[in-house]
Amino acid sequence: MQLEQTVKKYDTYKDSGIEWIGEIPQEWKFAKLAWCSNFVNGYAFNSENMDIDGEVPVVRIGDIQNNRVQYETCLKVDSREELKPYELKVNDIVIAMSGATTGKLAVICDDKQAYINQRVGIIRSKYNKFIRYCLDNESFMQYVALLSAGSAQPNISMGNILDYKIPYISVKEQQMIADYLDKKCGEIDRVVETEKAVIEKLKEYKQSIITEAVTKGLDKSAPLKDSGIEWIGKIPQHWEVIKLKYLSTSIGDGIHSTPNYDDSGDIYFVNGNNIGQDNLIFKEDTKKINLAEFENYNKPNLSENTIFITLNGATYGKTSFYNGEIVLLGKSAGYVTLNKEQNKKYIRYYLQSNVAKFIMDLSLSGTTIANLSLATLNDFTVTYPSLIEQQQIAEYLDKKCSEIDKAIADKEQVIEKFTEYKKSLIYECVTGKRKVC
Repeated sequence: MQLEQTVKKYDTYKDSGIEWIGEIPQEWKFAKLAWCSNFVNGYAFNSENMDIDGEVPVVRIGDIQNNRVQYETCLKVDSREELKPYELKVNDIVIAMSGATTGKLAVICDDKQAYINQRVGIIRSKYNKFIRYCLDNESFMQYVALLSAGSAQPNISMGNILDYKIPYISVKEQQMIADYLDKKCGEIDRVVETEKAVIEKLKEYKQSIITEAVTKGLDKSAPLKDSGIEWIGKIPQHWEVIKLKYLSTSIGDGIHSTPNYDDSGDIYFVNGNNIGQDNLIFKEDTKKINLAEFENYNKPNLSENTIFITLNGATYGKTSFYNGEIVLLGKSAGYVTLNKEQNKKYIRYYLQSNVAKFIMDLSLSGTTIANLSLATLNDFTVTYPSLIEQQQIAEYLDKKCSEIDKAIADKEQVIEKFTEYKKSLIYECVTGKRKVC
């Protein structure tokens, strides 16, 4: 799909009087959403009455993701006649009214029975096809941000939503704009989905390259032997299989309590969400502590040969290198400090392999929450070539993974470009800065 290089304009423009919209076509007017819409506030369900075994999904704020309702995450209640006013209908626009996702929308495309919970609203109108695009753009999000300025968390009311101004134009022009955006956004979405599929294939390829190198080596002619472990299979004849604890001086995790945080402190409190890149990831919301608080805790055995590993949650098994940072570890941040003669890059690649993931998944069997135990880490079986061969494998994988990562980054840039183009396209069409006919 080619991005359009030229933009058709209306003949003349005027000031809309709305800061975040700017100029609009001379013949356009804007009116409050209330002129053409009804609004339904959600019902205050008792959380104790909702579970996964009920009859009817209840759509909560967190169930509105990526412009759709994630029914698979919904809790449920039994169907009741008095809940009919809170039932979704085809073409309804569902909107989150509180929290980090305030203003996020979903359009109901099927007739699946579902209710809305409190702080979720329904916008219902015969013009919803056009209204959806008026709300699903940066202009509306700026409106939400303005209303939420100074609040502890974003929050909008039914009145705020119905006060939002949208173009007051003919039904024919609404339909033309909506049809144009349906077509263009559909094309963009298909490009994005194709690029995402390629990224997943590249990630799978990267995993296979890593797994092949750390279980079969680089010499394809090397004779093989049975490793004695089913999920590893055959390995080069001169390799060993050894437990991680015999390659390490220390394997452990962080504190199992909550420290006293200090936003002005200099020491990061590291948990599993800081782990996953080559180095630890420190974001704006990473908690900090001061030196006095840091001194209250026993210090783990960290060195230049330490690998951090996430022990629980959705990102369990992710790894990063330690680079001398002064940090306090939380309980979801595990570490493996290898003895000095080990090649930390090789060991990290092994921990990233499909074999390692299988071992981790096997240890989680029967648990409801992913939790990689220290006992599992200690007994982790590692394929072990000579140190010279470890270095060769690490250098080979550095090169190959770098090439694959660049290809993934290029695809991500394409996705970002088309995603931004889609946003600007919607904004331009519903504010009259682009003429579609």
